Amino acid sequence: MRQEDMQIKVDERLEHKVIGLRGVLVLDNIEGVRTEIYRLLDADEKDIVLDFDGLRVLDSSGIGLLIQIQRRLVAANRSIQLINLNNHVREVFRVSGLDKVFELSDEVD
Repeated sequence: MRQEDMQIKVDERLEHKVIGLRGVLVLDNIEGVRTEIYRLLDADEKDIVLDFDGLRVLDSSGIGLLIQIQRRLVAANRSIQLINLNNHVREVFRVSGLDKVFELSDEVD
């Protein structure tokens, strides 16, 4: 994972873990991001909030990773919430119907 492409910041809360994504989530860095996020998911059993505040670009491989993460969490009876999506990313979710699959919000519930 190239550091300038994606930065991951973790904020541990009592009931959930907030994972902040900054940069671009694209095919070029997807494997490194997947490895790091799966490591964070496996560290405990908290629900997950993905904070997209600093996410500038999301391609189809990034969307695929989000779907994999969501399935993994649902199988473990855990939840995922996506917050702070920019207008472009929110529109991609709406057009693709993924706004019905993921909980999208402007802030942590």
